[in-house]
Amino acid sequence: MLDVGLALLAVLAAAFMLIRGDPKWVYPVIASALALLLIPIATQLIVAAFTPKGAPVPPLFEWRQGQFFPYPYPAGSLGAELERNYAAIHRAYEALLAVQQASLTALFAVAYTETFIAVASSFTPVGAVIQASKFVAYLAQIGDPLLQIALTTFNAATAGVMIFHFLDFMAKLAVRMAAPLLAISLLAMIFKPTRALGGAAYFFAIAMIVSSYIGYYLSPTAE
Repeated sequence: MLDVGLALLAVLAAAFMLIRGDPKWVYPVIASALALLLIPIATQLIVAAFTPKGAPVPPLFEWRQGQFFPYPYPAGSLGAELERNYAAIHRAYEALLAVQQASLTALFAVAYTETFIAVASSFTPVGAVIQASKFVAYLAQIGDPLLQIALTTFNAATAGVMIFHFLDFMAKLAVRMAAPLLAISLLAMIFKPTRALGGAAYFFAIAMIVSSYIGYYLSPTAE
């Protein structure tokens, strides 16, 4: 039925422009034909550009036979790929959150232990005994390296969490909204007043899809 809607919109847009005496009345027909051809090709090329060399890129559009002419529509394989990407990104995001929490716990544990020993050594009556103990001597040797390792791990995990939080958000949106936005962009490209809306819908759909694929190939949990 999408071909019927595309044809009706193109005819209505051309008719309104023809009634007004606009010599560019044929533009809506040309725009609809170009949208049907260029949007699937551009989408495939853009996603392929962000895919590692040798990695397969499934067809993102499929051609369906309508009542009057065949038309492109987001393929079912696109939805399956986006769901796969989101699952891998979400697993990586949760793993990074766990590493961040563990390194933060270790960071505070080492820092508070060193602080407690230093305070106890200076202000308690048994400070001399504590200061002379083998535990304090050992802690003095390994405490600072442990603190630096925990801090470095926390900073790296935090950076990863921030990156994958954004990718997780975009991949989740892609699962829900990418296919409808691509379909809307096909229709909105016909009318001049809605052409900007169609371009915006296409841009956001592409941003979601590309982010989903980038996150998948960056994810260590990708299958």
